[in-house]
Amino acid sequence: MKRWPMLAIVLVALVLGGCSKPGGNSEKAIQPPVSVTNSADISSGCWTAGQRAQSETLEGGKLVQQWKQPPAMEIDANKSYVATINTEKYGSFQITLFPKDAPIAVNNFVCLAKAGFYDNTTYHRIIPGFVVQGGDPDGTGRGGPGYRFNDEPITKDYLRGIVAMANAGANTNGSQYFVCLGDLRANLTKNYTIFGEVTTGMDVVDKIAAVPTKAGDAPVDPVKVTSVTIAES
Repeated sequence: MKRWPMLAIVLVALVLGGCSKPGGNSEKAIQPPVSVTNSADISSGCWTAGQRAQSETLEGGKLVQQWKQPPAMEIDANKSYVATINTEKYGSFQITLFPKDAPIAVNNFVCLAKAGFYDNTTYHRIIPGFVVQGGDPDGTGRGGPGYRFNDEPITKDYLRGIVAMANAGANTNGSQYFVCLGDLRANLTKNYTIFGEVTTGMDVVDKIAAVPTKAGDAPVDPVKVTSVTIAES
C-alpha cells in the first residue's frame, strides 16, 4: 500500500488529461457534416434529426461521431440499466448504472453506447491496482464526443469496481470514464461523477489491468472494446 500516494499523483494527471475536449492547441476542429455513420443517434431519441452527428476525421481516416450538445434526457430514473462491455481479447463485463444518483452521466453513457460511439474504442490508460480508463475515440486521452456536461453530486465512494467520469476540471465531462481497481477513498477527492459499478466480470477488468504498459500508462497492445450494449428493465 506504500504506492498509493504516488499512484494518487499519477491518477490526478490521468483524469485531468481525460476530458471530452481540453481547451488550447489540443482542441481538434470539427469537420463539415458527412453521412451519419450510425442512425441510433436519431432513432434512440437522444438527439433530434436537426442535431445529427457530425464526423471528425482522425489520423488514418477513421471517422468518429461528434455532437454540438449533450443528448436530451432519454432515460427513466425509475428503471434499471445495465451496460455490457464487450472486449476483443478479454471477454465481457457488466456495469450496473446509477440513474437516480447520476441521471445526466448515465443518460450520456446510454446514448453514446446506443449511437455506437464506444465501438472500437480502447482502454488507453492502465495503472495496475488503481484504474483503467477508456471511452476516448482518439485513444490519446484528449478525445471525446464534441461537448461537455456538468458534474453531479457524489454520494458513493471510490471503491473497487466503481465507474466514474474522467474530466479536466469542474464540469468538463464528455465520454471518458474509469473503473476503480481498489479502494481509492483515501486517494481521490470527490471530483469525478460516479455513475455505475461493475457487478459482473470484474475478473475481466483485472485481466485488462494486467496487460503490459509503456510510457504514459498506455497498453503495449491496444485493449479494444468491440461494442457496448444497454439493457433496461
